[in-house]
Amino acid sequence: MPTMTLRGDLDVPETGTSFDNLIFNYQSPDRTRAWKVTRARFWISDWDSPVIGNDKTGMASAVLATDAVGPNFGNSSRASDNRVFGWCQQQILCRAANIFLPQNGLYGQADFILDSDRIITNQLYINVMNKLEGATSTTTISYLIEMDELKITPERGIILQLKGIGQDIDD
Repeated sequence: MPTMTLRGDLDVPETGTSFDNLIFNYQSPDRTRAWKVTRARFWISDWDSPVIGNDKTGMASAVLATDAVGPNFGNSSRASDNRVFGWCQQQILCRAANIFLPQNGLYGQADFILDSDRIITNQLYINVMNKLEGATSTTTISYLIEMDELKITPERGIILQLKGIGQDIDD
């Protein structure tokens, strides 16, 4: 199984959200290829704040999805939304000198909880929300996602694609 990594940065408005960031898009008539996310991480890499000299705190939350989830973030982090398959929440502390201190250590809280039954056949989105004290500009988050390529039958590919798109019956 070949392994592929996706990594990048996203700018998120302060105390805001960044939805439906398409980070992987497979478009092909070949329905025998699929990918399984084996590990995913995200972290805050830049927290712009003009408030120097004060300790600050904040939280950041992200979800991975196989389809666009839209701006209703409160529902997108629930397990009942079939499009969402990865969840991560972090508490961040910032010391006066703008030193970032993840509450549980970067390695300990950067990992997503992943639904091991989700297979990607088409698209992968990352959605981020943050609430950071004293921040007035943009927060940059970074992500690293590891995926294994799988061979599947075309019939299973169609079923998996249907499973991964807009089937949240509440929204």
